[in-house]
Amino acid sequence: MGMLLSSQFAALSAAKPEQNAATSVTTYYFAQQVGLMTGITAAKALLIKEMRRGLNVALKDQPGRAKLIDQIMKHRQLMGLVPPALAEPVRLVIQKSYYVSPVISLASLLLAFFLVLKQRDVKTF
Repeated sequence: MGMLLSSQFAALSAAKPEQNAATSVTTYYFAQQVGLMTGITAAKALLIKEMRRGLNVALKDQPGRAKLIDQIMKHRQLMGLVPPALAEPVRLVIQKSYYVSPVISLASLLLAFFLVLKQRDVKTF
C-alpha cells in the first residue's frame, strides 16, 4: 500500500503546475485520509450487519436468540459463551462475515478501474 501511495505522490508531483503545488498535495492527502476513514467506518458497519444477519439465520430455532446474538457480538472471540452444539455454525458465520469487506473493496476498485478505462482512450499494443 505504501508503494502505491508513494507512486501516486510522485506522479502528482511531476504532473502539477508549480503555482498549484501546495493546493494539489494538500487536496490529495485530504482526499486520501477522508477515503481511509470512510472506508474503515463503512467496513465496520457492513461487518456488523452481515454478522448479525448470518447469526439470525444460523440461530433461527434457538430460544433467546436475540440475547445470544448480542452476547456473541460483544464477545466474538470467546466461543465459550456459545453452547457447544452451536459453536461451529457461529464460528462459520463470523468467519464468512469477514469476507464482505475485501469483496466490496475489490468490486469498488474494479468498478473505478473500468470507469477510468471507459473515459480514456486506451491504446493496445
